[in-house]
Amino acid sequence: LTWPSPEAEAKLREVDGIKMYPTHAWSDDMMPILPASKNIGATPVIIGVAADSGCGKSTFLRRILGALGTEVSEGHTAI
Repeated sequence: LTWPSPEAEAKLREVDGIKMYPTHAWSDDMMPILPASKNIGATPVIIGVAADSGCGKSTFLRRILGALGTEVSEGHTAI
């Protein structure tokens, strides 16, 4: 699906206050994985990087997280 589009807009739904935007892997039985009542504290920062294989994306993001004072190890998502 392409967002925005009439087809995607028709599949957009809200569960417990969480907007669920349809994706290419969308199925109608999908549910949020976190309860809407969970307080995550500060507003998260989301950084997305897209580039060629082997060009240093992971190294770049580890350095950004290090500069922000967040420790990261293999297989760990910093929160």
